[in-house]
This record gives sequence, C-alpha cells and structure tokens, in this order.
Amino acid sequence: MGSGFYKSPVFYGAFCIPNASFATPSESLHRRKRARLNPMFSRRMVLNLEEVVQDKAQKIIQILQKATEEKRPVDLHHTFRSLSIDVISEYAFNKCFNLLDSADLGAEFINTVKGA
Repeated sequence: MGSGFYKSPVFYGAFCIPNASFATPSESLHRRKRARLNPMFSRRMVLNLEEVVQDKAQKIIQILQKATEEKRPVDLHHTFRSLSIDVISEYAFNKCFNLLDSADLGAEFINTVKGA
C-alpha cells in the first residue's frame, strides 16, 4: 500500500476480472477505484453492520445448541465460513446467501467456489 509497486498486467490479467479494483495494474487508476469503495468501510458503515453480525451470531448459537441437544458434531470450518459469506453477501449485495440456514452449512457452495 502506497509503495508504488508495479503490478504486472500479465499476472493480474490472469484473474479475468479487468474492471475489479484488485486487478488494476495502474496505481493511479487503482487509487481512484478504491476511493469509490472507501465509504463502505467507514467507521459509521461498519457500526451499522453490527445488527447483521449479531443476527448471524445468534444463528450460530442456535446451531450449536441444537447439535449439543442432539449430541452430534458441528462442522465449524463451514459454519464460520458461512458466517463470513452471509455477513458479506448481506452487506455487499443487500441479499444474504443464507448459508447458515442450509443443511450442509454452506459446504456445497464453499467447495464449489473453492473448486472454481
């Protein structure tokens, strides 16, 4: 960050997302693209997200309580990945993917994305 480090267009072009901020080789253009996203990560916006995070945390508590009552294990790897995806999708797209509500706790979705 702020180093002026050269980004190889060949390397970053391999991601096949030429309009994404991450894949922008030009430091000055990247800075302008990033400036458009900065308001989403302001302190005020992150604090507004607290209710969403609390809602998802409640879902995890319910998942753990039910598993404890049924004396069965919980896949924490996919549970916490699904938590992240649910929070991010609700915040970024205003549409939660609801992976925490799926029977496999998002394992199929996560493995599909990982495979891609």
